Amino acid sequence: MNSIASKGLVPESAYSGLLNNTTMHNHSKLIPNLKIVLDAYIKNDKNSAYPNWRTAVDSILDANLGKVPENFMYNGEFYNPKSFLKMTKVNTSDYVTLTSFTHQPYNSKFILNIPDNFSNGTFYNIKLEQLVNVVDNALKNGYTLALDCDVSEKTFSQKFGIAVIPKNIENNEKSLTYIVTEATITPAYRQQEFENYNTTDDHLMHIIGLVKDQNGTEYYKVKNSWGTTGDRIGNGGYIYMSKAFFKLKTISVLVHKNALNKNLKESLGI
Repeated sequence: MNSIASKGLVPESAYSGLLNNTTMHNHSKLIPNLKIVLDAYIKNDKNSAYPNWRTAVDSILDANLGKVPENFMYNGEFYNPKSFLKMTKVNTSDYVTLTSFTHQPYNSKFILNIPDNFSNGTFYNIKLEQLVNVVDNALKNGYTLALDCDVSEKTFSQKFGIAVIPKNIENNEKSLTYIVTEATITPAYRQQEFENYNTTDDHLMHIIGLVKDQNGTEYYKVKNSWGTTGDRIGNGGYIYMSKAFFKLKTISVLVHKNALNKNLKESLGI
């Protein structure tokens, strides 16, 4: 969102980052080359072959991803990144990031100290049940949400299209193909898993809807970025995430502020 506000936006048709008719990104050379330049900068290496790290980084990115277009055509009209953003009517200030942790006061905003929050973005802190209610209400009113979540659990399965937290650990494997009783997730348990680093900010996904199992239990339908590779049951790459998993493993959600009810917006000063 910071980049969009500062630099603008382009459609994938104008800039895919794919060169020479390739269909998939390959970072096997990009990452090591960037690391050489940046490690030399970090070490303040006076003998580095890259005295200007910004220029070197831009050159490496351009060589691997192509130059960012200054102007492009979209649906018969010419745009630049700023004018295209204006055309989309996307206002980055309309989006808020919500989380739920006990080490900060509820109904306050704070900078969450996680590695991926390198821009020192602020998070609104609300109660755990409120966070669930926000997601439910947003989906029921036509909004989707960006999800920052831990997916390192063995019960997060791309293969079976499921993400759950069984009450009994011996049911971990069974839970991937059968409905089992899930753990009760309290704010204290959630906080504990965050502070002992069992919950980390390791993946971003997209919550797009609600689904129910044969018992009427609701799950979030989550769009993953891994495609259909390894999808054994034909979920199309989507994950059905239980609310127990969401409560325990979510770092934050990003949503349009109009998806929040009036009382919550007043409590948060939005």
